[in-house]
Amino acid sequence: GLDGDRQPRLGQRQSFFLGDQGSFRLHRAGQRVLGGGDHRRQLLGVPAQDFRIEVHANGWMPARLGPFSAAAPPAQLEARLDPAGGIAGTVLAAGRPVAGARVGLHEALQRNDTYNGFPIRAELRARIEMESGADGAFSLSVEQAGSYYLRALADGYALAELGPFALSPASQREERVELDPGGTLEVRVRSAEGASVAGKLVAISRGDGRARTARTDENGA
Repeated sequence: GLDGDRQPRLGQRQSFFLGDQGSFRLHRAGQRVLGGGDHRRQLLGVPAQDFRIEVHANGWMPARLGPFSAAAPPAQLEARLDPAGGIAGTVLAAGRPVAGARVGLHEALQRNDTYNGFPIRAELRARIEMESGADGAFSLSVEQAGSYYLRALADGYALAELGPFALSPASQREERVELDPGGTLEVRVRSAEGASVAGKLVAISRGDGRARTARTDENGA
């Protein structure tokens, strides 16, 4: 996407993310202003070649406009987005809502794949993510039907993962995400030949592409 202090690069796909806004207007008067309600972004410049515009907003299906001529861009554009379903719910810990938890949807992989030598079950980057509200509530939409894992993370708690869920823009699923402090896994390395086990690298992964590593002490712990 673009922010007000960044110039579009040659060949860059321009995607505008409008939060929960369901429509936008794009005007050209020297500079271009993108707005909708009280949500506005100012854009500097246009691409050097013909271009398209994509508009994405959580809770809405994307809009794709164009192609447009760089030599004669339209004076005004308006796009209206159709509602999109997905998954909504609340993040809780010990029965109380957790505000500011990072909640995201990761699309499940349909093939066997590895990352840094470890099998992974889902895409490393979230397709969409947000922070839970003061009441712990969240709502994430999907642009296409598929299988997704729901992950939530907050300071002081272990990562929580639910799924995979079959989600579609045509329907809405409700889920409660319970966070807890997590636990500790103790590993001890031994050598059948009696060799030193100090400084050995131990790594574990839960299939999310984020391996946890530690070095053993002189006792292999």
